Amino acid sequence: MTRVYRLALATVLATLALIAVGGLARLQPAGSGCGNDWPRCNGSWLPTLAWAPLIEYLHRGIALGVVFLTLTTAVVALRTSGSLRNLRVVALCGLAAIVLQSAFGAVAALWGSPAGVAIMHLTAAMLFLACAVATLATAAAWRGSPGWLADLGRAPSPRADGVLAWAVTSAAVIALILVVFGASTSASGAFACATWPLCAEGTATVTPETAVHLGYRATALLGGLAAAGAALLAWRRGASPTARALTSAALVLVVVQTALNAVAAVSGDPVWLSAPHLVVAALIWVVLLGATMAAWGPRPEAAPHVQAPIEIAGASPPAAFPLPSTSLHASPTALAVASASPPLGLDLSLEPLVRARVAIADYVALTKPGIMTLLLTTTLSAMLMAERGLPPFWLVAVTLLGGILASGGANVLNCYIDRDIDAQMSRTRNRAIAAGRVSPDAALAFGISLTVASVLLLGMGVNWVAAALALAGNLFYVFVYTRWLKRSTPYNIVIGGAAGAVPPLVGWAAVTGELSPLAWGLFAIVFAWTPPHFWALALLKQGEYTRAAVPMLPVVSGERETRRQIVIYTVILGVVCVALAPFGLGGIYLASALVLNGVFLGYAVWLYLRPSKRGARQMFFYSLWYLAFLFAAAVVDRIVLA
Repeated sequence: MTRVYRLALATVLATLALIAVGGLARLQPAGSGCGNDWPRCNGSWLPTLAWAPLIEYLHRGIALGVVFLTLTTAVVALRTSGSLRNLRVVALCGLAAIVLQSAFGAVAALWGSPAGVAIMHLTAAMLFLACAVATLATAAAWRGSPGWLADLGRAPSPRADGVLAWAVTSAAVIALILVVFGASTSASGAFACATWPLCAEGTATVTPETAVHLGYRATALLGGLAAAGAALLAWRRGASPTARALTSAALVLVVVQTALNAVAAVSGDPVWLSAPHLVVAALIWVVLLGATMAAWGPRPEAAPHVQAPIEIAGASPPAAFPLPSTSLHASPTALAVASASPPLGLDLSLEPLVRARVAIADYVALTKPGIMTLLLTTTLSAMLMAERGLPPFWLVAVTLLGGILASGGANVLNCYIDRDIDAQMSRTRNRAIAAGRVSPDAALAFGISLTVASVLLLGMGVNWVAAALALAGNLFYVFVYTRWLKRSTPYNIVIGGAAGAVPPLVGWAAVTGELSPLAWGLFAIVFAWTPPHFWALALLKQGEYTRAAVPMLPVVSGERETRRQIVIYTVILGVVCVALAPFGLGGIYLASALVLNGVFLGYAVWLYLRPSKRGARQMFFYSLWYLAFLFAAAVVDRIVLA
C-alpha cells in the first residue's frame, strides 16, 4: 500500500505543477506556442528555443507524466493484494478523468483554444485533481499515516457533524464553480470592469462581457462568505484539527485571491496575473475538498474507544460503532445493512449514503421544484417575447438560475412559517420541517441564503431591475401572503397571487431593463389565473384546511360559493387574455387564447353544475397545462410576427 500512496502523492504534486505551468502557457495568445500543432510543435518534435514553445512543450511533458503516474497508480491499486475497493474505484475514476482532460487539451491545441473547449479542459482538470486527492487520502488512511491525511480517508462517517459537513461541502462546490466561472471570464475576454469591487461603467452600458465579469465577482463574494462560514463553524463546533486547519487555510487563500482580484481590476487586468489567479483558485478547491473529506469524518468528541469484543458462543459480534438514533424515514431493510469495510479508507457504507441522499432530497423538496417549474416557464416565455427571439444564452442561464434561487428561497421560507399548519395536513405533514428531519433554524438559514444569492446573482449578472422585482415577489409571498393573508382572509389567494405573477416581469426586465404594457399584461394573466387554479385544489383539500384552521374559501363560504367564484374568475381570466392582444400580440395568440379559455370555462361551468372531486381534479390539472400552452402561444406569435 505504500507504493500506491507514493504514486498518488506524486500524481497530486505533478497535477498542481501542471496547473501552474498551464497558467503560464495561458499568458501567450492561443496557438502562439506551438502553432495549433499537436502533438508536435510548429511541425517539429523539438520546440524552438523561445519562451512560448518551451512553456507549451513543458506543459505537455508534465501532462504526459501525470497520465503515466495515474495509469501506474490505477494498475498498482488493482494488483495490490487486499486493497480497498474504494481505493480501486477512485484510482480508476482518476484515470478516466485524466484521459478526458487530455482529450480536451488536444482539441484546445488543435483548434486554437476556443472558449468552450478551454473551459471544459480546466473543469476536467479540477475533477481529475479531486480524484487524485481522494486516491491519496484513501491510500493514506489504509496505511495509517500521515495522520492528518489519513483523517481525510475515513469519511463519510455516521458520526459526522452534518451541519458542518454540508457547510464545508457547499463551500467546496462554490469553489469549483468559481474556478470554472473564472475560466469562462478569461476565455471570453470578460475583463470589462476598471474598478473594484463595483463596475465603473454603470448599468447603462452593461455588455455581455461586463455582466459575466460581475457574475464572477458575485460568485467570488458567495465563495468568500461560504469559506468564512465553514471556518467559523469548524472552530465553534469542535471539528477535528485537520478540518479546522484546512478551513482556516482556505479562508487565507480566499483573502489572497481577493487581493489579486483587486490588483487586477485597478491595474487594467494585466495578462500575467492570470497565472497566479489560476494557481490560487486550484489551491482553494483542493484545500476545501480536503476540508470536506475531513468534515465528513467522525467528530473528535464522538470518537468511541473501541474495546476488544467479548466473544459469546452463538452470538454475532457487536458492531464497532453503534448506529445513530436519527430517524431517516427510510426502509428498515436499507438501514440494517452494515459495512464490512475496515475503519480506515473511504467508508462508503450504505447508511451514510442514505443519510446524505435523504438530507439532499429534503432540502430540495423544501424549494418545491414542481411549483418552481411553472414559474420558470413564465419567466423564459417573457424573455422570448421581450427579445422576439432567443436572448443570449448567458442571459437566459443567469436569469433562470436567479429565478430558481428566488423561488426556492421563498418556498423554503413558506415551509418555515407554515410548519405548524403543515404538520396537521396529510398533504404536507411529511415535509422535512414539519416531520422534524430539518430543524427550523437550518431551514430559515437556507431560505435566507437562497434569497440573498438570487438578488446578488440577478443584480450583478443581469440588472438591478430584475433583482428588485425578484426580491419584491419573494418578500410579498413570504410576508404578505404566507404570514398575513393566508391565515386571515378567505380571499388570501386572490391578493397573494401577485407573488406568483412576478416571474414574467423578471424575465421581461432581464432582457429590456424596463417593463412595458405587455409585460404587465402577462402579470395580469397569471394574477387572474391563480384563484380558479388554486380554488380547484382547495376543493380537493377542504377537509385538511378545516383541520388546520386555514380560512380558505371552501372552508369559510362553502363549496357552492367556491365553485361560483371559480366561474367568475375564469370569465375574468378570459377577458384579460383577449384584452391583451392589442398590446403587441396577434392572431396566433388570440386564436389560441379563445380556444384555451373556452375549454377552461367549460371545466368551470361543468364543475359548478355537476360538483365532484373528479371534476375539481380535472380542472386543477388542466389549469397547469393551460398556462403553459397560453404562454407558448404568445411566444410563437411574437416570434412569427418578428
